Amino acid sequence: MYPRYSKKLLEVMYEDYLMEASKYLERTGRLDYHLLSSFEHEPLSPEDLDRIRGRKIVAMSLFFKPSNFARRKVQPQTDHEGQILESELNRVQHPIWENSHRHERTFFQNYLNPVLESDFRDWVPVLYLSSNLRHLEPKLREAGFVVIRMKHESIAECPGALWRYLSFNLPCEYTYLQDTDRPFQAQRAERLIKLFELRPNAAISRPLQFTSKNGEMALILGNDFAVRPAAVDFDCSRSILGYITLNILHEDRLTNFCHEPVAGRDDAKVEPLSKRSQRGHFGPLPHERVGHKCYPYYPFDEQWLKEVVYYHFSNGRMITLMQGVRPDDVTQGFDIAHQRKHGNLLVPVVNGKPHQTSPEAITRTLGQRSRRQSLSRLGTN
Repeated sequence: MYPRYSKKLLEVMYEDYLMEASKYLERTGRLDYHLLSSFEHEPLSPEDLDRIRGRKIVAMSLFFKPSNFARRKVQPQTDHEGQILESELNRVQHPIWENSHRHERTFFQNYLNPVLESDFRDWVPVLYLSSNLRHLEPKLREAGFVVIRMKHESIAECPGALWRYLSFNLPCEYTYLQDTDRPFQAQRAERLIKLFELRPNAAISRPLQFTSKNGEMALILGNDFAVRPAAVDFDCSRSILGYITLNILHEDRLTNFCHEPVAGRDDAKVEPLSKRSQRGHFGPLPHERVGHKCYPYYPFDEQWLKEVVYYHFSNGRMITLMQGVRPDDVTQGFDIAHQRKHGNLLVPVVNGKPHQTSPEAITRTLGQRSRRQSLSRLGTN
């Protein structure tokens, strides 16, 4: 269903082409992308490392972003040090969120208060903080957060949304990924952590997803999955930058990456490079790319999860919580079939709770159920 980009390919892109992509961005007026250093952050203090070592953490990113591509040039006011003014963070009806459900709320109400007011219990909240919001660090630390200071701000939704995935390589026992615009729910995170007991070598656990109205499917929802860092065998920063580089260096093609389908995009609306140089934004517009794959816009971060992380751990190291099974969802059916074929663990939900039995029994039960659903879709007795 989806392209697969291997660890080896992305290593090559990182090692051999990252500098080329950076120079290309500079030539096309996008030096502000800071590609080479977009995932750099200040080192964690010994005290912060002690707080997360061997613990369960909740990883999040915090940055100020436009609501959509059309508002990308509307930026909040900053002081002489580049810090976003407090008045901007407390502003209702900010033009950045015009025509969105967030328009009547402030930045604090939208993106910070939900987690500041959360009860993290025995979890440690870890937040990757944009460089232009550093004045919020005292407030966050007072609330018990471990703050990781990024060296740059986010361009749009990315790279900010991708920063939290750097937690794959932290020395913690487990990391649960979520957004800052919803309260942390320990029960929601624990249900995924407990699944690791069923398969000691697993690296990732996730709830089953479904196809949305626009035909897209996340596979791994960026704000609701768990990782066991000890089982992660690649450098996330290098992998993400390799994936971004691959995206950027193919932006002159009619499809996002060379062998991908058009995915419903109208090629007549794709402007050639000769015309792009005459418009305000040289890079591709979202409608000119395969759906949801236009860096640095929403939801590019979930594309990395879908086309890199999903496949990398679909070799017996992924656990799927089988909530919301939909027999008529073809893409979901392919997902389930792929997981079964490659020996990954499928955990059914019985009476609203994961059915924790032996891995063999779970796989056998789901295999029989998946076969019945497939035959039903095919109209076969």
